[in-house]
Amino acid sequence: QSHPHASIFDPSGRFIVIPDKGFDRTFFFRFENGRIAPTAQGSIASKTGAAPRHTVFHQTLPILYVNNELDSTVSVFHWNSDSGHATEIQVTTTIPEGHAGRNTTAEIAISHCGGFLYVSNRGQDSIVLYNIDQRTGQLTYVGNTPTGGTRPRFFTLDVDGAQIFAANQDSDDITVFCIDPDTGRLTQTATRIEIGSPSTISLIAAT
Repeated sequence: QSHPHASIFDPSGRFIVIPDKGFDRTFFFRFENGRIAPTAQGSIASKTGAAPRHTVFHQTLPILYVNNELDSTVSVFHWNSDSGHATEIQVTTTIPEGHAGRNTTAEIAISHCGGFLYVSNRGQDSIVLYNIDQRTGQLTYVGNTPTGGTRPRFFTLDVDGAQIFAANQDSDDITVFCIDPDTGRLTQTATRIEIGSPSTISLIAAT
């Protein structure tokens, strides 16, 4: 059955993208005068059982990324901003070689510079790093960094794009990482915030 798990606007503000875990489809709607209607494409299917969860658009490339929760992959789509049509160009794993345990993905985000993509693994309990090809938008797996906690359901970059805050839901804490601006790699800091079952984080700039 339907289980929509997110909804975001495309960069133009004229389309809404909704990944649906239950239907294994990502749906596309045109937004006009406060109303939504399906695009001509309507939706695009993922692999059966993949469960598309969250989505993010690249800041400058016509590219949409979707992390698939249950098969631990990321789908890369070319995005036509005139028609709201998506074309799949790549599917890649989030699982490092040698990991045989259960895993699901949770959150997805792009570095402020547009050069790196991050996805959180629950089970393997890490944040995965990919390099983004600045011509095609396709991904190259670089590595993963343990979050220092259990079941990172969510993470977010700070307003400057210099740090990542990871919400480890089952270990009841938030861990903080510095981002290397040249490589995108993460280094865990000494900061650990104890909080019951964190599932999302919102940061605002100080005034």
